[in-house]
Amino acid sequence: MGRRLTDPRGGRSSNALRLESYIQDAERDKDTEVADLFREARADSRKGAEIGKGLLRARLNGG
Repeated sequence: MGRRLTDPRGGRSSNALRLESYIQDAERDKDTEVADLFREARADSRKGAEIGKGLLRARLNGG
């Protein structure tokens, strides 16, 4: 059986959940500038996670 490369809680890290909460709070306050900032942070976090998974996968496969 292969190693799991996703979060055991369903693939969403606490960071992603926290950012989603911040986005919703900003939207509720109609602060699009802050909401956009947290959306960008969320995208950057996802990109970093994908890069990290790729590096881990390569190392686990002997690369």
